[in-house]
Amino acid sequence: MKKFLFSLLFLFFIPSLADCAYSPPIRYDKPDIVGFRDMRWGDPISQFSSEMIQINKRYTEDGELIEKMRYKRYIKKNENLRVGDAVVERIEYVFSNDKLNSVKIYTNTYSNWLALKEYIEITYDEKSDRHWWERESGYIQTGYIRIRKPEYGLAIFASSTFF
Repeated sequence: MKKFLFSLLFLFFIPSLADCAYSPPIRYDKPDIVGFRDMRWGDPISQFSSEMIQINKRYTEDGELIEKMRYKRYIKKNENLRVGDAVVERIEYVFSNDKLNSVKIYTNTYSNWLALKEYIEITYDEKSDRHWWERESGYIQTGYIRIRKPEYGLAIFASSTFF
């Protein structure tokens, strides 16, 4: 019985791990991923602070704001929540050491997630069955999460450089 279970594990689980670890080669012949909209990887938060609201503030037990956080997440005031034909729920800008590191775009319907994915495929000139685009300066990963309620779609634009 143990051999049978081990065989099943070997046949189904191990290949799926290898599939998850696969990363397509960097495409130098396609448009680079250098940021999102008017923001570029590595731009300092000070450049945008008047139009941003931090959404992950942390405080000490005495109620004082903790300024030194590795990652700070922001949303823009009066953000345009349209990306291509997709109407998105929220766009978060993630700063590492006060430099733009990634952007997370959330949708609340499958149809808007598909429209967002189509926008990415057109903008970066490549269809992807794996929901992954990698270039010299950055990458994009998309997914639609059905295991949580409410369901949501997500696209992460991120820098290849760690700040």
